[in-house]
Amino acid sequence: MNQWKRGFWSVWATQFQESFSDNAYRWIVISFVANMAMAGSTREYLNTLAGILFAAPFVLFSPAGGYLADRYSKRAAILCTRFGEVFVMGIALAGMTLGSLPIMLVALFLRGIQSSCYSPSKFGMLPEILPEARLSWGNGIIELGSFLAIICGTVAGTSLYSRFSGRLGYAGVILFAATLIGLAISSTLPRVRAAG
Repeated sequence: MNQWKRGFWSVWATQFQESFSDNAYRWIVISFVANMAMAGSTREYLNTLAGILFAAPFVLFSPAGGYLADRYSKRAAILCTRFGEVFVMGIALAGMTLGSLPIMLVALFLRGIQSSCYSPSKFGMLPEILPEARLSWGNGIIELGSFLAIICGTVAGTSLYSRFSGRLGYAGVILFAATLIGLAISSTLPRVRAAG
């Protein structure tokens, strides 16, 4: 297999796991809130809060992710965010095991920060590893993988909650294992030089 193909599929698999885990965890939190015994207005407020905590980091921290992607090797930036994901999913695992919504919401916010810092390196790496003639193709395949991961993560998150609703720690272990697999895959990313 060509060098660029190995590098591209490593990026693809890494981003697939990232998007899958993001959405699976988010839907576990949403399902947890939806099934809590509380007034409907409180539940609606908590669902809105969860959505804000998930989305706000992409607005607040994406510029920092872009800076890291330019200042350092994109491979190094991705690996750092992957180690960050291990830490965050450890917090999420603790929250799910304890059934603690505050801890789960903190982990959701931290996941958003980690993901927002990861994304610029993912997209910025493509021109550095793909031949120019393959760049549009590569962007299309990355987007396809992202949409598939979102769909699979949504289904997995709701299914994991249904299966382990009284023992969410097991769902946390599964997502933590997925994170470790993603970290292992990201170690196969090609080495690239810092852009600036």
